[in-house]
Amino acid sequence: MRSAAALLLLVLLAGCAYQQPASTSRFALTGVVVKVDAARKSAEIKHEDIRDASGKLWMGAMTMEFPVKDEAGLARLQAGQHIRATVFQNDTDLSYWLGGIEEVAKPPSGP
Repeated sequence: MRSAAALLLLVLLAGCAYQQPASTSRFALTGVVVKVDAARKSAEIKHEDIRDASGKLWMGAMTMEFPVKDEAGLARLQAGQHIRATVFQNDTDLSYWLGGIEEVAKPPSGP
């Protein structure tokens, strides 16, 4: 009986410790770095429309601050830099951050 109670207690504790992994959505971002704030671990980006993999609009073009979790990626960012990146969004709490950051060539200016 004592071993059955101990086993039940272990199963209950394991169940309490388990947290279902959050689902994360990904969106393509293209834009220009306006400023980098290393203290806040963020970058202000003037971005084009942000869309999901199917092309559905997630957010219109604007300038906004994005958290950057990758410290090495954050350190490489500089104002004026043209970038392509992925916006990750936790589907549970809707928090978001920028990752997969790549510098891209400045697009040609219009006519």
